[in-house]
Amino acid sequence: MGPDAARRGARARGAKKVNRGARARRGTRIEASAICAARAWACVMALATAVNASVDVVSAMRANSSASGALGNNYFSDRGAWDGYMDRSVLARAWQHFDRAGRFSTWTREGNGLSIGGAGGDKISSVWVKDGYRLRLWQHNSGKGLSGTFYGGYSNLNYNPHDHIPDQASDADVEREAPCTIFEHDRGLASAGGWFDARDVGVLYSNLGSMDNRVDSLYVAPGYKCTLYKDVGEGTSKTYYPGWHMYHELVHDGLRDQVSSIKVEHAPTGYLEFAPNAKAIAWQHFQRGEKVAWSETGR
Repeated sequence: MGPDAARRGARARGAKKVNRGARARRGTRIEASAICAARAWACVMALATAVNASVDVVSAMRANSSASGALGNNYFSDRGAWDGYMDRSVLARAWQHFDRAGRFSTWTREGNGLSIGGAGGDKISSVWVKDGYRLRLWQHNSGKGLSGTFYGGYSNLNYNPHDHIPDQASDADVEREAPCTIFEHDRGLASAGGWFDARDVGVLYSNLGSMDNRVDSLYVAPGYKCTLYKDVGEGTSKTYYPGWHMYHELVHDGLRDQVSSIKVEHAPTGYLEFAPNAKAIAWQHFQRGEKVAWSETGR
C-alpha cells in the first residue's frame, strides 16, 4: 500500500470514530433531554401542587404584612365584594388575631352548627363576610350562649369587645342575609332566639315572638328599607335604610325596646330617596330635621 492509500485509510478510520462518537453524544443528549423533561414535568407538577396548597398561606402571609393599611384598600372592599384576593367560593373567613393574622377558618357553604376549624375554638378575633351573607358566631357549641352576627366586609371583634365576643366563638352559622333583621342587643349581639328576620317584602310583621318590645339594634340590607312601629302598623314609627342602626339611634327615635311590628320594602336607591342626585347627605338629627345634600364633588 502506498503512502496516499495509507493516509486515506487513516482518515476513513478517524471519520468512523468521529461518527460513532457523535452518535454516542447525540444518544446521550437525547437520553439526558428525556430525563430532564421527565424531571422538569415532575418539578412542574410538584410546583403546581405546592402553589395550590399555598394559596391560603400566601394570603395569610399577606395578611401578616406590616402594610395592613394599604392592604385593606384592596383585600376587603365595598362591603366584602369580590376583589381578587379571596377565592370566589369563600362565604366567610375568621382569623385567630385581629388585622387578618394568625391561623384562620374558611367557610364555603351555608349551614348552621358549622365547625370553627383551623382558627380554633375560643380564639377568633377578626372576620370577613362575603357581600349578601352573614356569619353568626356562637359562644358555645350547638347554638348556645351569646352570639354575634357579622355582615359583608371585615370586622375586628376586639373593636367592641363587650358586643362581639372576641376569643369566645365555638360554633358558627353561615346564612344569606335577610332584607331586615332586628336584634335584642346592640351590634347584633343576641342569645338564642334573640333576633327576627323580615324576609318578605311588603308584609307587616305584627307577631315578633320573643322580640316583641325587645329591639335594641337592627341591620338593613342594601336595596331595602325597614320601618319599625311602636304599635301594630301605627303609632311612633321610623324608616331605616341600609346598614347598622344601633341602640342610641333607637333611643333617640323613642323605639328602643318598644317595637311591636315591622315592615320591609324595596329601596333600590337607598338613601337617595331623600335627595335623588346626592353624593352626600347630612342631617340635623338621626335622619330627621333639616338636611344638607351635596350633588357635586370638590373641596
